[in-house]
Amino acid sequence: MSPDSPLSSVEDAEWGAIRHDSIAAKYLLSYAPYENISCSSQLGQILITGWENDMRVPIWHSLKWAARVRKSGGKVVCNIGKIGGHSGSLESSMFETAFLLKNIERV
Repeated sequence: MSPDSPLSSVEDAEWGAIRHDSIAAKYLLSYAPYENISCSSQLGQILITGWENDMRVPIWHSLKWAARVRKSGGKVVCNIGKIGGHSGSLESSMFETAFLLKNIERV
């Protein structure tokens, strides 16, 4: 990880100094969704959301993850919003609820 990466030094208190601490870096990567994609075709559809004006997570993170899931055989619905931010919007909550109701397996 580059020490010049945006946000990396700001987030040290929350995530650990992963540039200097290999144990913290290994732990963080152990549950990072992008690094742990396997057997995506067995998961069913995955909803990935993003926002053009999200100041915490750039839009390309969602798109990059969606591409990687698709490459591994997963089925992805990518919902990119214009209005909203890191917490989404009422419209995104409705979309997510509809997605869940449509894709949930009834027992």
